[in-house]
Amino acid sequence: MNKCFSLILWGVVLALVTGCAGATPSPTPVPPSAMPIPLTATSAPPTETSSPTGTPIRPTATPEPAPAGPALNITYTCNDGFIIAFQGKKILVDALFREPGIRCYTDPEQVAAMTLARPPFDGVDLILVSHEHSDHFEPQIVGACLQNNPQAVLVSKGSVIDELKKRFSGFDRMRDRVRSVQLAEKESVQMTIHGIDLEVINAPADVPNLGFLIKIGGVTLFHTGDSEISRAMVDLFQSYHLPDKHIDLAFVPWQYLGDEWYHPLVEKGIQAKNYVPMHFAGDDTVQVFKAVSTYYPQAILFSKTMQSFVYSPPVPPMATPKPTG
Repeated sequence: MNKCFSLILWGVVLALVTGCAGATPSPTPVPPSAMPIPLTATSAPPTETSSPTGTPIRPTATPEPAPAGPALNITYTCNDGFIIAFQGKKILVDALFREPGIRCYTDPEQVAAMTLARPPFDGVDLILVSHEHSDHFEPQIVGACLQNNPQAVLVSKGSVIDELKKRFSGFDRMRDRVRSVQLAEKESVQMTIHGIDLEVINAPADVPNLGFLIKIGGVTLFHTGDSEISRAMVDLFQSYHLPDKHIDLAFVPWQYLGDEWYHPLVEKGIQAKNYVPMHFAGDDTVQVFKAVSTYYPQAILFSKTMQSFVYSPPVPPMATPKPTG
């Protein structure tokens, strides 16, 4: 009898122990909406399309490695849109619009981050819009981002500012942070905003379009906006003395790099140290990347929205002091 009771008792204990172990709660998954969009990534996330080498973001390379300079972070948002973060400053260029997937895809989480100034659309110093096309600019999103980034300054064309004023009800509360630029042919204007040196140039295409030369912390960037895909642009770029600007990184239409006919635009007109092709959304990405990589294997390629890349501009060689005496 005692033996049976002992066996029953041990069975109850074992069942309780097993039941407790089985009742251990599993970790609660974090919903995607609660996860911030990363600004910095050590490697590119999986992609739906890839370059011929399978690398969605191609790191820069030089025949002989140069000393690493200060790193800047580039995040691709869609089409011609980029977030540039460097030395505590953040710049958005053509980055604030929604795209349902015709050209590229901005999901609801990304749109919410734009409008509510969530990472990486927070702490913005400068918002640049090249022109008013809907794949570069959406008034409600630009207005909300500007409103929720209280130190940000918007620089764009008068027609963009007019659309913002007309379609965003809070415009009057931020008009002192809006800079309207009107440029004649081959005219430019310079300004400094939050320690960022900016030169705005007239780089027209089928519509008036602005290009942006950005200088910050000794690094010079150039974003063409939707500049015309024509060899006539060589003379225009040279008229702004772009080869003399020592541009570290230029964001250009992909045809400038992928079509040999247009190579003079970058080789004679811009002469940057490296390039980011853009405005290929909606095209055959694999073929675009193949064409660009054939001629410019060092180009930085983005194949999916919200990918980030850390770029380290080469450090210029130190000058050898001249002997005295």
